[in-house]
Amino acid sequence: MKKKKTVGEKSPKLSEQPEISDEQQREVSSDEGEVNASITDQAFTDDIPEPGGKDEGIVAGFDNAADNEEELIAKKEEEDKADLPKKPFRPAIFGLGVLCGLIVAMIIFGIYYYLAGQEVCNGYNSVTNSEKKLTSLITSQKNRESTTLSECPSALTETEKAEISDWKIYQSEQYKISFKVPSDWLQEKPATANQFFFKAPGEVSVYLTVGMDLATVSSVKDGYRLASTTTQKVACQMAKTTTYTDEESNSDQIEKNKLQIVKFSALDIPYQFDYTWQTDLGASISADYQDRFKLILKTVTLTE
Repeated sequence: MKKKKTVGEKSPKLSEQPEISDEQQREVSSDEGEVNASITDQAFTDDIPEPGGKDEGIVAGFDNAADNEEELIAKKEEEDKADLPKKPFRPAIFGLGVLCGLIVAMIIFGIYYYLAGQEVCNGYNSVTNSEKKLTSLITSQKNRESTTLSECPSALTETEKAEISDWKIYQSEQYKISFKVPSDWLQEKPATANQFFFKAPGEVSVYLTVGMDLATVSSVKDGYRLASTTTQKVACQMAKTTTYTDEESNSDQIEKNKLQIVKFSALDIPYQFDYTWQTDLGASISADYQDRFKLILKTVTLTE
């Protein structure tokens, strides 16, 4: 095996080449033709120059430290990273971050509060508008009623006006009602704040009771039965008229008294007229008392 020359290396002289003895020559060349490994290694060893000699520049072998070059580089990089200075804590930057977070939270809360407030305001406005519409409707209705009351024409004929010219007027400013009663009728009881009581003269059983504002005027007595229910106009207001009859519990079944209850309302005030008259005095007299009550109802006027 020939050894490669290194750049700048001079070829050794023939005289400088190591001599091999005859015995070594015989050992190298054996009968089997095999090469003695120990002699070969020795020959190569003899050719490697020693450090510091004149052939120092010749590459004689491999450096084992070179195999660990990558490991050394990695270790060096780790040491460099460890030597890097840590970033100092900066309170100003931390405070700025906290401030930005608070501002964002306040903006979100403000948007939520605004939307919630809008919803509440819309609900309030809806209720307010409904109340305004209802108030306007009630006011409009009252205005129409007031106009109707002020424009309500009298139902009395000229003959009836002459007949009631001497009748006495009774009125209640609190309940905005007035009516006329025959001058010879007496108030059986003193007038109260919401009731009037009248009785026809003589020994006949003819009574008129006028009540206002949920007043309990009278109740239907035992023995009365429903006879009829009709409607009529009183002071331009629709009124319900209910008639009851009272029959004697004898064989002749003679009708003794009649009761009529007339109910109507205006300006949110309920009114009730109860009229009881005696019928066993004869048909003509009974009809006269019935007509008297109808005439009283025609005198009713309502004011604003």
